[in-house]
Amino acid sequence: MEKDDFTCPEKFLVDGYDTRFCHSIPSIEGSKNKDSLATLFAGFLDYYIHFDWNSNVVQIRRSENLTKTEKKWFDCPFCIEDPFKLHHNLTSAVSYNVAQFIMDTMCQTRQKLGQLKAKKELTFNDVQAFLESCRLPHNRVLSVTRVVKQRYMKPEKKKKKLGNNVGPKELSLVINHKV
Repeated sequence: MEKDDFTCPEKFLVDGYDTRFCHSIPSIEGSKNKDSLATLFAGFLDYYIHFDWNSNVVQIRRSENLTKTEKKWFDCPFCIEDPFKLHHNLTSAVSYNVAQFIMDTMCQTRQKLGQLKAKKELTFNDVQAFLESCRLPHNRVLSVTRVVKQRYMKPEKKKKKLGNNVGPKELSLVINHKV
């Protein structure tokens, strides 16, 4: 199929965003990349471990950096732009403590991956041991969850009841009924 053999509909804007969808696209040539999955994953970790989270926003729509200043997103440790709702930060609920936990986990995983790649010949058992070291044993999930909450999470505030002992579900029904 030639590059000019496909057509897309005219721009179709919804809330100011181009939402058109091309039904026929040219075939995509296979990748020239011959790196292993482990090498690609290590590159992913390296990129985000060294990403300038203090100044930049992760986004997929342009090749140059997008800064937090441009987006006016100053109060979040991580900023990832939603590709469909450009005003939405996908990580707006991530606290500084949870962001630190994520970064620690990425660094530890990258270090383990580097140790694994340093071996000249990898066996199936080496790969299996690596995967197991990155996975939490089922019996430790609850204790680790408790430690993570204590170390990285802010204590949850008790939710206030909405007037007249009406919960959020009931209030939603009441609001929808009045509409």
